[in-house]
Amino acid sequence: MRKLLLAAVLLMNFAANAHIGKIAVFKYTQVESTIQLEVIIDHKYAVGFGESINNGCDFNGLTALCMSKYILENTSLIINDSTTIVFEIADSKIEKGHLIMNFSAKLSNPKIEAFQIENKCFVPLDKAFRNRVKINFDNYRKSYMLKGNNFNIQKKLN
Repeated sequence: MRKLLLAAVLLMNFAANAHIGKIAVFKYTQVESTIQLEVIIDHKYAVGFGESINNGCDFNGLTALCMSKYILENTSLIINDSTTIVFEIADSKIEKGHLIMNFSAKLSNPKIEAFQIENKCFVPLDKAFRNRVKINFDNYRKSYMLKGNNFNIQKKLN
């Protein structure tokens, strides 16, 4: 029994510290009249993409700022077929080898009836890269995997 418990604790510790690899996670969460976007990417990939992105930003010294600029230029969220959401960076941190960036935006109408996400981040720079998009809007929760030439998600909720 003790060996089984020790094995479970070691496995949980490994999973908590494991790097996510060639994948970025984009979590869209609605909190009342705000949309929050959390983006998680392995820090070494964020720095490595700096050379390919080449947007005049110092990826080695200002990784979060440069990466947030790239993300905002290469992903979009449209709500109810008309409202383009404009995100602003709220904060960022490096935790266990991952760059975690948080963005937020206000919704003029908190009732989401449809959404469209376009995400062209990273995959054009590395064909093996994938973007996991997690949605948590009011009563709608779903996860999508974007890879290859699949950059779009469109969903009507009613």
